[in-house]
Amino acid sequence: MDWKSYVRYRIRHARMEARLTQVQLAESIGVDNLTVSKFERGKVVPSVETVEKIARATRLPLDWFFRWPSQPANYDLVPVDGRELWTRLHQMSLALADALKHIQQLERLLPDGLLREMDASLSGLRAEAFSTPRAAEN
Repeated sequence: MDWKSYVRYRIRHARMEARLTQVQLAESIGVDNLTVSKFERGKVVPSVETVEKIARATRLPLDWFFRWPSQPANYDLVPVDGRELWTRLHQMSLALADALKHIQQLERLLPDGLLREMDASLSGLRAEAFSTPRAAEN
């Protein structure tokens, strides 16, 4: 699954978990319901700012929309202060936007399917790394 498909799935999942209709979500983020439908069908990729609004409307952390299921959440690191939280979220959104641009550039430059193969290989290596018991240190 590519990142665009993943984000569109997460948007739909978040909306349904929050028990919001497309119309309700659209109203809370300032777009029309056809735009929400396009997000969920992958016809339009929302900006990071729009995903931030969706996160607020569905009461989910922004990183939830971009985190692959195998990535643990680091909720212990979230600050309590609202201003600091907003600053960190903004910094994360800028970093995510930059990362997404790089992914798009890679998708254009690499032969079709190579990026998926690389991702599958890295996923396999990560799985091996975390499932292999470490030898006891003497």
